[in-house]
Amino acid sequence: MINMKKQRQTISGLNFWLISVAAFAMVIAAIVQYIAMRNSMFKEAELHARSELMATKQKIETAIIDVESLVSSSTSAVINITNIPDGLYALTQKILKDNTNLTNSIVAYKAGYWNKQDSAYAVCSYRNGDNILRKRLPDDYLNEDWFTNALKTGKPFWDEPFMNEGKLNTRCVVPIKDNLNQTFAVLAVSIPTDILTKDIKGLSAYPNSYAKLISKYGYKIIGPNGYFSESDALHFTEPVGNIGWKLTMVCPNSDIGNNILSGRILVLVLMCLGILLLGFIVINSLLNLRTLKEATEENSRMGDELEQARDRQSAMILKQPEDLPQRENLNISVGSITKSEVGGDFYDCFIENDKLYLCIGDVAGSGVPAALTMAMTLSAFRTATRHSDNPAFLMEDINAALCQQKKDKTTVKFLCGTLDLKTGELHYCNAGMHSPVLLTNNRNWEIEVDNNPRLGMSIDSHFTEQKTHLINENVLFFYTDELTEAKNSRGDKWGDKRLQALLESSFRMNSKELVNRIQKAITQHTDGAPLHDDITMMAIKYIQH
Repeated sequence: MINMKKQRQTISGLNFWLISVAAFAMVIAAIVQYIAMRNSMFKEAELHARSELMATKQKIETAIIDVESLVSSSTSAVINITNIPDGLYALTQKILKDNTNLTNSIVAYKAGYWNKQDSAYAVCSYRNGDNILRKRLPDDYLNEDWFTNALKTGKPFWDEPFMNEGKLNTRCVVPIKDNLNQTFAVLAVSIPTDILTKDIKGLSAYPNSYAKLISKYGYKIIGPNGYFSESDALHFTEPVGNIGWKLTMVCPNSDIGNNILSGRILVLVLMCLGILLLGFIVINSLLNLRTLKEATEENSRMGDELEQARDRQSAMILKQPEDLPQRENLNISVGSITKSEVGGDFYDCFIENDKLYLCIGDVAGSGVPAALTMAMTLSAFRTATRHSDNPAFLMEDINAALCQQKKDKTTVKFLCGTLDLKTGELHYCNAGMHSPVLLTNNRNWEIEVDNNPRLGMSIDSHFTEQKTHLINENVLFFYTDELTEAKNSRGDKWGDKRLQALLESSFRMNSKELVNRIQKAITQHTDGAPLHDDITMMAIKYIQH
């Protein structure tokens, strides 16, 4: 009897400890699950908000570039009609007539330049209702910031916002230089800020979120009226072009936290029910099954997020043959072999003014962070090409944008170039990518590339431009590192020798046939073995007329 009692006490004690351990484990699991749910939702919120920001930012930058192009194209006219007052008035009036969004147009000369008898001379055309009037500005414009800054820097810029006829305006200012590269006058146009920022008003990722645009020196160009507490909110900021403005989306934590609160209540209810059930069925496997089910659902949700990120990534890069630019003297084809998760390989190419702009790159790492960095790089490439066709300058602009926007230390291997379709001259700049291969009728050889640093390493990085020349039937072949690093199940790499041998026997093929042949060779070599990274390749065949 005593032994039976001790045995029951032992069993009861064991059951008590089993219940206690199981209950403690359930509490810990609930806390961990809540933290994971919270982190995942905030990550999703960031991806959603930044996607909205990037789209709106590009629209604002396009509007800014249109104004800058207008002002820059008018500077030569100022040089031709200097010392002709009526001509200056006619020019400023024409600028307003041709561009109904502008509120005024000014040509202002450096003191003593226009006429030795006048210490200063500036003409202005401005809107007054439906009429365009003109006037000569008083001499105090010589001391205004927009004029003095133009003389001091000698570079175009956007002035701080100011009120004009009850509306907030901003001013695009471009210095005008003589044959000695000395600034002698300034051309400036004013435009209401709501013309540039009309797309911001509808920018809202969540019900109570809002956007604001801040100038270089902290002036609120657009944003909510009144006081809003922003301490309990997430802030996502993107710089707008090179003018110093910042576009910010503020998402209150309460908007994002509503889903978290619902999930937390559900977890607490299940935890209490689980503790009651454990008192009766200690050895029952329901808890394990529930945990397994929750883990499966979590994995499925994460898989869905990765698939969504992969779809967004695919939408950002050219994929279908009809998306690639084609001409009679140009034949382009691109191929990719991807891992199961979201990768960091990307490319882009388009034609502008008989020049082919191209790029290919590889973001370090994979997953959603790599997809975000890839999106920023492609956006920066498209933006930079509006200002220059020099690959080294493009590389410096893209590097500066990445260093300013991304918070982690992710780097990007990148190569960009411009091919003159009339002459066959290729200008290019490399930042860590493998040397491209040039296929000719005599032999294949790797194009020499300088050892420039990867993008995103330092905002002070310097890049050098190189060039080569293509003749009729030459083929350029670009690829990412994994092409030659791909291994089969025995660990054998495909290697440079196999690539060179295949290219030498493929000179007469068009770009699509060449890419398909290489993809087939890689697939046969790996024979189902998993890739360590994505493979991306681009073939460009130049046909000289």
